[in-house]
Amino acid sequence: MLETKLRTKGINHTVLHVKDVAKSRQFYLDVLGMTANHEDATHAFLWCSGGQMVALFQVGEGTDINPGDDMNHMALREVGRLFQDSRSEEISYFQRNGFYPIMPLVAIKQEVANQHPEVAAALFTAFDQAKETAFRFYDDPNWSSMAWAPQLAQKEQLIMGGDTWPNGLEKNRSNLERFIQYELDQGLIDGHLKVEDLFHASSQHL
Repeated sequence: MLETKLRTKGINHTVLHVKDVAKSRQFYLDVLGMTANHEDATHAFLWCSGGQMVALFQVGEGTDINPGDDMNHMALREVGRLFQDSRSEEISYFQRNGFYPIMPLVAIKQEVANQHPEVAAALFTAFDQAKETAFRFYDDPNWSSMAWAPQLAQKEQLIMGGDTWPNGLEKNRSNLERFIQYELDQGLIDGHLKVEDLFHASSQHL
């Protein structure tokens, strides 16, 4: 039996792929007694007892749902920390690898990038400027309700080398290569990808 320190307290929500969200929705409401939280033409978010949710995502027309493809994801409720001193573990991870896991990524549809190749650089510049503005907030001790927020921010920068979240392909190459390997190891992709495969040609120099 696998030993683990994780202790979950239930399921928060489950997201399922369906072919017809309207028909599937009626089954969960009429037969299982759930209630609708919010919905649109291709999505339905339904409450069941205990504050748990089932979300239905309609697949594109003509898309088959094969065994194993019916679940998008499941989120657990109140997962305890894996490590007693998670901060020390995360610092150790950074020091071993030279990077911190990326959170989050920004995606652009291929057709948008093809039609408007200037969009990638514009978004990159906007996010870089927003990040710089956010960092400057910590210079003001009155900005946060935390008493020592500026000191904590300075200490993090000393440990992480000044920029925990660098933008751009080259600055994140090792990080992305690690995640591509994770995807391959877990069978989420069929073959190995190059980091450049994830970026439109107009953004690879950023």
